[in-house]
Amino acid sequence: MNQIQIHSVAKVFDRPGVLERVMTLVTKVAAMGLLPKSRRIEALDEDSFRVVLNSLQSGNLIGGRGPALFRIITAPATGASTKEQIAELDRLLTTIEESPVPAKEWEAMREIFDDEELSRFLDASTSSIKRYSAAERSTPVETADRLHWLAMVVADLAIFSIWGRTVSSKLGLRTPALTALSKQLSS
Repeated sequence: MNQIQIHSVAKVFDRPGVLERVMTLVTKVAAMGLLPKSRRIEALDEDSFRVVLNSLQSGNLIGGRGPALFRIITAPATGASTKEQIAELDRLLTTIEESPVPAKEWEAMREIFDDEELSRFLDASTSSIKRYSAAERSTPVETADRLHWLAMVVADLAIFSIWGRTVSSKLGLRTPALTALSKQLSS
């Protein structure tokens, strides 16, 4: 989750309903362990959004829809309306929320929690957690679902931390979260 520290937001994402969904998407993809470790997200722009979509594609979550999603969500250049962007982002978020990826999520959650904590959260022994995370055994569906739920909770909590501490001069020295909130309140 330290990979994300937003300093700027591209105009294409800086619209009510779009910005908060893109922020949520980036955070969930990071919490799931899908972002490349070497990649930092410092701007919400077309380049970082392409990285997020490529990460989802490598996790087999969007199939071949990456280029079409990119065109729709990076509108208005393509003519898609904000309403269409929001609908596509909502579908994408639903897909992510319903799609455990334990092979990636184990590593991401073990960076945040130790095996004892994971044992309590997931109702699995520490020895099983070690075997599942090392791919010595397949993660049972029930455990994968709990692990994924935990990753989604971590992502939701991280939004407050990441977006709450990131100040941008392009946003009038305000955070993306405050900018999104003020736009929501004024619309």
